[in-house]
Amino acid sequence: MTADEGRRLAEQLFASQPAVPADIDALGGVLARFPAAILEPGAVLSPGAGEVILLVEGTLALARPGAGAGGASAALGALHGPALVGQVGALSAAGTPAPLVCAAQGQARVLRIEAATFRSLFSEASPGGARFRWIVLGALAQQLTRMSDLVRTIVAGGGQGDPLAAAEAILEGCEPPRA
Repeated sequence: MTADEGRRLAEQLFASQPAVPADIDALGGVLARFPAAILEPGAVLSPGAGEVILLVEGTLALARPGAGAGGASAALGALHGPALVGQVGALSAAGTPAPLVCAAQGQARVLRIEAATFRSLFSEASPGGARFRWIVLGALAQQLTRMSDLVRTIVAGGGQGDPLAAAEAILEGCEPPRA
C-alpha cells in the first residue's frame, strides 16, 4: 500500500469512529506498511490463525467452516468496511481464533496483518501506534456494546433466531444473519 493509500484509509477509519482524535498522517504511515489486496466478487479469503484482516471497503460474508448441519459452513453474517476480522483471536491469550471463511460480496479491498505485528502495534510508542490502538479499541467497544444489547434482548425474552450464533457473529464484528 502506498503512503497516499494509507492516508485515504486513515481518513475512512477516522470517519467511522468520530471519537478518535484524528492524526491522519500518523495512522496512514502505519497502514502503509501492510500489503493491500483487491478481492473480486465471490473471491474467498481464509484468514489464518496468525493474521488479522482489515476490510478497507466493501462487504465480506463470514462463515465458520464445518460448524453447520452435516459439517457444512455456518453463516455468521456480513461485515462492512472499514472493519476488522480476527482481532479478538489475535489479542486473546490463546491467540488461535477459530477458522473463518470470508467471501467478497462485490469488490472488496483488504489489508492482511500478521497477528504478531498487530499485537506489537499496541505497544508501539508512536503517534501512528496510538491512533491504531484508538481505532481497534473503538471497534472492540462497539462489539461489546452490541453484545450487551444482545444479552439484554435475550434476558428480556426478545430476539429471534439462535442467540449463540448472533453472539458469535458479534464477536467477529459482523451483523448476524436475519432470521
